[in-house]
Amino acid sequence: MQDAAASYEIKTKISDTKQGNLSVTEKYNVMNGLWLELDHYHNLKMKCSKDTQILLEAMESNQIF
Repeated sequence: MQDAAASYEIKTKISDTKQGNLSVTEKYNVMNGLWLELDHYHNLKMKCSKDTQILLEAMESNQIF
């Protein structure tokens, strides 16, 4: 359950992050750090390369939004 709370907190930070005075590169770095941290809590075990590809596409889609 702790992982769910941490995941929620990171998703909230991602949603709340604004560019403000940050350059595009700085904002990307902040967002990328949060995405990497969120990925840490996705403890999924892939059984084949097709599963891995599907997961990567879904994660990329979520990052775009």
